[in-house]
Amino acid sequence: MEGNSLFPLTCRNPSDEDIKHATEKDDADAKQLDLDIKQLFDEFRGLGESKSIEGSILIDLLQHRVEPLMERAAEIGVPSALQHIPNLQNFMTSTLEVLRSSSEHDELSVDPLRKVWRRKTNVFIAQAWRDDTPIAKADRVLALLCEDVGTINEVLELYGELDAELIPKMAEIARLHFQMAELDGFNLPGAEEKIDLFSHL
Repeated sequence: MEGNSLFPLTCRNPSDEDIKHATEKDDADAKQLDLDIKQLFDEFRGLGESKSIEGSILIDLLQHRVEPLMERAAEIGVPSALQHIPNLQNFMTSTLEVLRSSSEHDELSVDPLRKVWRRKTNVFIAQAWRDDTPIAKADRVLALLCEDVGTINEVLELYGELDAELIPKMAEIARLHFQMAELDGFNLPGAEEKIDLFSHL
């Protein structure tokens, strides 16, 4: 939002204190994530060293312990947090593949989970929907328009998979925001290209 002409004046110039507070919070969250991931892997190593664990219990642990860590990494969004996402995905994938190779869980498929992970680990979506996001619900399309073309396209694809009817509604909101910016005298680069993305889905 900083300095972006799409946002109201009150949102364009966060104070140095605001920026400092946000940075410190991200750093603290990233450090806590490191600790929680280490604890998770320690627990799983402990399970492997003890008696065998029932497959269904392990699947439940993966979905309720590992997936939330991936989401948190995306919500934090800083490089030190994001680097955990592929490692956690690989861990889940390899564990599920081992389970699938057993006759008890040969129906398991990783592909549907990959689609879920793609949405949950999209940084824009994760940060726009986190509990303490600075982006108001009414400003989510506005915030998306401030992103680069690649990010906008990916987010629209993910929203379209959830509910295709969302895209035309978002397109109308996007056009309105750009028209209002023009009326305020702003010439926004890439506006037409970004608007076109909404109509191609």
